[in-house]
Amino acid sequence: MYFSCIFFTPDICQGLMSGTAQISWLQAFDMKTLALVFLMVLYISAYVMTAAWRMGRGRFRGVGAFVGYFVLMAAGVSLALLKGVLPELICVAAANTLMIAGNVMLAAGMAQFLGLRMAMGSFTTFLPVFLSVFFLVYTWFTLGSPDVRMRIMIFSGAIIAILSYILFMVFFRASPDHRRYAFNTGITLLLFLFVYLIRFFLAVFSGGAADYYTPALPDHLLQAASLALILLLSHSLHLMINARLVNLARRQAKAQEVLACQDELTSLYNRRKLNEVMSAEYSRFRRHGRPFSLIICDIDHFKRINDTWGHDAGDQALIRVAQRLDANIRAEDVAGRWGGEEFLILLPETVLADACGVAEKLRGIFSTPVSGADFVPSIDIRLSFGVAQVREADDLATVIKHADTGSYRAKEKGRNRVETYERTDDRL
Repeated sequence: MYFSCIFFTPDICQGLMSGTAQISWLQAFDMKTLALVFLMVLYISAYVMTAAWRMGRGRFRGVGAFVGYFVLMAAGVSLALLKGVLPELICVAAANTLMIAGNVMLAAGMAQFLGLRMAMGSFTTFLPVFLSVFFLVYTWFTLGSPDVRMRIMIFSGAIIAILSYILFMVFFRASPDHRRYAFNTGITLLLFLFVYLIRFFLAVFSGGAADYYTPALPDHLLQAASLALILLLSHSLHLMINARLVNLARRQAKAQEVLACQDELTSLYNRRKLNEVMSAEYSRFRRHGRPFSLIICDIDHFKRINDTWGHDAGDQALIRVAQRLDANIRAEDVAGRWGGEEFLILLPETVLADACGVAEKLRGIFSTPVSGADFVPSIDIRLSFGVAQVREADDLATVIKHADTGSYRAKEKGRNRVETYERTDDRL
């Protein structure tokens, strides 16, 4: 992952490029091949992550910082490969500082992606200070008092601290949903943490500066682990982003579905959804003979409310009426806005007499004025109710028409009352 200390150090790069390393030609070829593969993976990951950032731009944050991570890592590795061509201040100190900056960007990106704030104060203030201190210390152990072992310990220690903070965010601070998205990435970073802990303690107990020209078996294992993990990290980040995008698309589709069946003002079912529910209930009636009734109620003198207090007050009146109706029916009953100031209530398993009782109950709940912050003064609202029960000879449109006719009859008889449709062949 961070080649200057694990995969290939600037010392190895110099040996590879100059041919002075005291290792076999095959070992040198393998190290250089791994280095180039690592660099290629970083650039490809940066390109693909940029595409993911463009696709998810404006939907959630953090992906841009992931792009920055791969770009800075690739830049640092590229500079490290140029040791012997560029001054050590650039190809060692600056290269490692860029890699550290990349990891800080990774931490910032994870915090943004998880919807968290980094507990480090202002990020724009922290990053320059942290990187400046790291660069100065690393420069001292590169030029002032060269010590490869100290450079490994400093670099690995910084990475361990950053990875520990990221893991704390993923597994302890993130919400359950975000933790589920980031779980695979967290496991990958945990494996990286183990690699750097091993590298750190190998440097601490090595007893002297590491000789990268004759790498021991642990170094080879750590280098192989780093290549595997950078591939796994790139893949897990893409999976994390894709999972978030898929979930976001599902939520948007669900929200659109809700909007398609919900009245925007009152949040009750709209006419389209009411027709769908009534059709299902009518089909059940035809199959099993289970009765149902409909209530259509209309706000009396609604135009007067709009003319007296304005359309905003009229909207609030519709909302308050919807809330009272919905709160005073059974769980299996369905209330919706039929249109304008009309509401429709479907009563499954209910005969006409019981439906009339429900309508009378609902009429009674409007005996007290409707009040609210938007009403000055409170408004007296009354409703006229029409009730109809499905009969064997009726289709659904006929039942609706009968309930609507009952509502008109209630208005004709003085409003604020319950009426049913009267048939010539079956007088109710």
